[in-house]
Amino acid sequence: MNYSDFIRGFACADICYARAGWHSQSFDLEFDGHGEGLGVRNALKLRSVGGAVECWVMGIQPTERGKQVKRPKGYYLNDLSLLILDDAGEVVASVLGGARRDVSCSAVMEEGREYVAVPVSFRASRGPFVRRIYAAA
Repeated sequence: MNYSDFIRGFACADICYARAGWHSQSFDLEFDGHGEGLGVRNALKLRSVGGAVECWVMGIQPTERGKQVKRPKGYYLNDLSLLILDDAGEVVASVLGGARRDVSCSAVMEEGREYVAVPVSFRASRGPFVRRIYAAA
């Protein structure tokens, strides 16, 4: 294996952010592909009760592991990104993922405040993805 193949295959490692005792929930979503440009799907409200809580939000597009950007003929991954906004509309955390299988970002949610997790695509081709939430409490 030459160096460029090694870097392409191992430059990005999958890491599990979930820990024993954490709570998780997955939501199946899809960019509908209507129109050109920006796509935003199903903002999700989050709220911490009982103190500050660490929370991870992931966006995962289905592909076979090891595949590059291109999937079956004519299908490309969306440029999936994530935003976490607080109740004042300020960005608490964000990640611009590009055409990758998965993206993730985290925030510490303060008690009594509401947050919104928003998946975004700047190309928004038709395609499914999963939004997964991991929280310490």
